[in-house]
Amino acid sequence: MKISGWFLAIGCLCPWLSVAQTAKAVSTCQLINSIQRLVADQHYSPKPIDDSLSTYLHRHFLDELDTEHRLFLQSEVAELSRQAIKIDDDIKQNNCTFLDNYRAAYRKAISRFTEVVKQLKSETIPFETKGSIAFSNGHDPYPADVLTIKERLKNRIQFNTLRHTAELSPKWDSIKALLPDLMPKMRKKTLDSYDCFLADLALSDTEFDQRFLDLFCGYFDPHSAYFSTEGKSSFYAMLSAENQSFGLVVQLNEQGELMVADVVPGSAAYKTHKIAPTDQIVAIKHHNQTFTLGCHDLAKIEEVFTNSSIQEAQFSFRKKDGSVFDETLQKMLLKDYENTVYSLVLTQQGTKIGYLNIPSFYGQFEDGKSSVAEDVAKALIGLDEEGISGLIIDLQSNGGGSLEEAVKLTGLFLPGGPVAIMHQRNGKRETLKDPQRGMAYSGPVGVLINGNSASASEFFCNALQDYNRAVIIGSPSFGKATMQQVLPLENAEGHFLKITLQQFYRITGQSNQYEGVIPDLKVPSLFDFKMPREKDYETALQNHPIEAHLTYTPLKWDQKSSWLMQQQQRVELENQTKDINQLNTELAAIYDQKTTQFALNMPEVFKRVHQYNALWKRAKEMNDKKWPYQIDLTKNDQNTSNIDEFLKSTREHHIHNIQTDYSIWQAFLIMQSMKK
Repeated sequence: MKISGWFLAIGCLCPWLSVAQTAKAVSTCQLINSIQRLVADQHYSPKPIDDSLSTYLHRHFLDELDTEHRLFLQSEVAELSRQAIKIDDDIKQNNCTFLDNYRAAYRKAISRFTEVVKQLKSETIPFETKGSIAFSNGHDPYPADVLTIKERLKNRIQFNTLRHTAELSPKWDSIKALLPDLMPKMRKKTLDSYDCFLADLALSDTEFDQRFLDLFCGYFDPHSAYFSTEGKSSFYAMLSAENQSFGLVVQLNEQGELMVADVVPGSAAYKTHKIAPTDQIVAIKHHNQTFTLGCHDLAKIEEVFTNSSIQEAQFSFRKKDGSVFDETLQKMLLKDYENTVYSLVLTQQGTKIGYLNIPSFYGQFEDGKSSVAEDVAKALIGLDEEGISGLIIDLQSNGGGSLEEAVKLTGLFLPGGPVAIMHQRNGKRETLKDPQRGMAYSGPVGVLINGNSASASEFFCNALQDYNRAVIIGSPSFGKATMQQVLPLENAEGHFLKITLQQFYRITGQSNQYEGVIPDLKVPSLFDFKMPREKDYETALQNHPIEAHLTYTPLKWDQKSSWLMQQQQRVELENQTKDINQLNTELAAIYDQKTTQFALNMPEVFKRVHQYNALWKRAKEMNDKKWPYQIDLTKNDQNTSNIDEFLKSTREHHIHNIQTDYSIWQAFLIMQSMKK
């Protein structure tokens, strides 16, 4: 089996992949039909085009367009529902006029909502009332009429005005004394925010159709996705440790201004010797279009940075002294240190444990020249020279990547043998084997995972867990065991489908699909209950084990069960573990409430806001706690950092994060115990 070009990643869930099309003009209806034909021919578990599809598309497309049920009226939803049952029939007949019906209804709803906002801006809205506002954990019913839309929006404006005011100070006396001055400012801020909200609602025909195409592909499974040429390139870029970049690291400040946070050494921005952190980006010009920075243009600005077909742009910067200057920048291929393997040495009381962070399973896609397996092999040499007695491999929030890299990386830690079973829709199976003999590292290994560890990360954990080669630490992983390839759509040049074609199984015949990899030792993390997992997606494929009759030899591990029990008991008795579990319980009680009601008066909102803020403060204090071990670069990295300022600052950031990561601290203690 040729495994290059196969993906084990959850990247298709990233919204920035939906970029404007510049491929050959093809109607949306043609694309829908090309997608459904390819799905019928090759998808791992194809679904029929029937009434179930119609119901799914109607329900979810309305939610996609009107997430909080603020725009459409009940009568409009009822009319669209009557037409929706025929969507599957229309698709079969190459008739997509149903999209025009949704588009017309959406534009009418936006126009109506815009008028309501305009009316409220001209009216005097009381700061407080005797009424209340309810926030639902699900969906509120659609409004019956325009008056209901207006009343709901007025309540939101009142609540957000009160909330913004309450957040200015934790001291009630300070807020109370300044209310006459503060409230008008906060109301204006709240009303002005609806300009951005309305701008986000204004979808072009292409953007509107793109949302439908994304939803249509997602009906077959959560990881099949439509790509234009630019979307495909962006997807490959995400799976590479080297990317085209202007060299600007940007962030929004509290005022919503786009600021330069850092300049990448060696980049086009760096070579100007003018651009510096704290400079504000006030405008970007590309192809005779100038985007003045504001909420209306954030999507366009994101496209300038992420779209691989955009190689040059003119930026206008404002210095702190108010002076403005222009620079034309070209993208360059740069090493992405945030998406690259790095290693450190963790030391306490003479015990050295190696730490290896693998942020993704990047590979040599399109312009990329890096390989995660090769980078790990090099890092292991450096760690071995440090005399480590154990190794932590951190796969927390690693969403996957290349199958080829996953197989090669797995082979670095196994003596040989089968590593996975690939299963196709026709029942055909193929066994993937360790491509090399011997291990690059033979010492004790602990692998850290969380709910965002997916796909290739789970592939790697499966094999090491089945061979008894590592102890898996953390919380259950995402639960994706399917494989995708990007294939061209028939009769649609420049358009592609990332389609699910296979599922991988453990060498035992079991699968982590839907359920995730279950760690050997569980270490809690804040907000784990809020991490979305595969099982949370309505169209996720279910878990179905297969029979496997493979010969493999797990490494002997005497008294493993008793040791795991001792370690789990130790973790559960830690004060930090108890504190995290307690705070998670309190936070879950808030998030799980079906309806949360707020009285629309300042004392009530102030009280509730600061109750919640106290929980967030506790969470921040837990996340900021430093753990008592020394963290050092390897000698090789020390030498490199001395001549690369950006790498040096990046590693300092990494060290800070590790010093305050409770899961890594527990993994360190576990590895100390394995050594003993």
